[in-house]
Amino acid sequence: MALAGRERLIKAQKIKVNSLLAIADFSKHSRVRRFYVIDVEKVEVLINTWVSHGFNSDVDRDGFPETFSNVSGSEKSSLGFMVTDVTYNGAYGYSQRLKGLDSALNSNVFSRAVVIHGFGGLDAHRASWGNISTSQGCLMFSDLESGLFWG
Repeated sequence: MALAGRERLIKAQKIKVNSLLAIADFSKHSRVRRFYVIDVEKVEVLINTWVSHGFNSDVDRDGFPETFSNVSGSEKSSLGFMVTDVTYNGAYGYSQRLKGLDSALNSNVFSRAVVIHGFGGLDAHRASWGNISTSQGCLMFSDLESGLFWG
């Protein structure tokens, strides 16, 4: 689905041709590595790591997000295609802004300050407990592995 959507966005000239595609697979439990960075041209997974979901997306707190939102203050994850924007140093260190490409699913992620950033509560040790941290809607990655993105 991600590849087909990428192709539609390229044809619609909403994104530039880029060999990298990142996927957050929210159908998987939060304690498994469910974020992928794929080199589409080489057909190679470059990064596979843990990623958070929004606190209020996981209604029954079972590790699976069930609901999503495009509304400020919802503390839910957003779905759909997004592109990366500017980087900055914030409360969680080096971070990157996101812009949504779908008016219904994620057009407000930039104004909601849904960003990519590192966090200490996402790693193999916590995953073994089944206690992966949630966010206010941001895509948080393990501090131990977030350097893979920035390096």
